[in-house]
Amino acid sequence: MIISAFVAGALLTQGETITKLNYDVFIGNNRSGTAVMTIKDDGQSRTVGVTMDVKVGAVAVTVRQSSTYGADGAALASLLYSASGKNTNSINVTYDAKGANVNASENDKTSRSFIPLAAAAPRSNPSLFWFTRTTPKIGDKISYYSFDANTKAWRLMTSEYAEAKPYSIGRQSFPAHHVLITRGGETTHNWLDAKGQPLAIIQPNGDKLERAE
Repeated sequence: MIISAFVAGALLTQGETITKLNYDVFIGNNRSGTAVMTIKDDGQSRTVGVTMDVKVGAVAVTVRQSSTYGADGAALASLLYSASGKNTNSINVTYDAKGANVNASENDKTSRSFIPLAAAAPRSNPSLFWFTRTTPKIGDKISYYSFDANTKAWRLMTSEYAEAKPYSIGRQSFPAHHVLITRGGETTHNWLDAKGQPLAIIQPNGDKLERAE
């Protein structure tokens, strides 16, 4: 990881830590903003939050996203919030054995919905803990269903440990683990450091978060 961009929080309780990581946001080839990722891990659950501020042309947007996962990597709750000018949108999701409970708000309009998922469909995603609690072998794959707050639908996803290969940021090269996350035929490239924390997240369209120098 890039030491200047990494701030480790104090130990909260035994086995509970908070980690903060700073990123540059690239839309296409242009640096368009910044993001801060916060990871809270207590050994039983993990909460990952991202706050992103970007500007495309004259339009400024703030996005906040947070997800909490249980010890098996299954989602317990998630939040997606965005604001641009006077427009705000938020989606709060909680999960139970039958599916996703969604509370959505767009400016002053609110709605509620329930999106079911078959009980036999896998939700556990142990790849969230790769290189922190477990060490996968190259070629290891995990398939699971994840709820997409943008489309309000369950999506089948696959995480695969592709390779151990250096990743370069600017003039610096860092040891990295390359993990592929595939959904609907599209692949996101996650480059993780030795602690399993993202050096870069590259979307299928090329947009990316990259650890700030």
